[in-house]
Amino acid sequence: MDKRGMLPASEFVQSQKALLLSRYESIRSTGNMSKTLTDTLTRIEYALKRIENETYGVCCHCGDDIEKKRLAQIPETPFCVSCAEEREYQKNRNR
Repeated sequence: MDKRGMLPASEFVQSQKALLLSRYESIRSTGNMSKTLTDTLTRIEYALKRIENETYGVCCHCGDDIEKKRLAQIPETPFCVSCAEEREYQKNRNR
């Protein structure tokens, strides 16, 4: 761990992969696939593909790094805070 208590990048990504796989299996085992759970599974699958492609932790919109703190809280997120806020703003504006 570094002085901020964070794992080195490769260890962090591997721990996130294990967490994502665990969440994926947990959701799948419920058998109750609401739209929300189906959407979550899709985001997890996409995050696992980004790990394979070595693009995990890079914002899919702007290309900036996603903070580890954000990834630790929302491991399947494809967006940095700024882009996620902008998407939410646009979504709410278009209602």
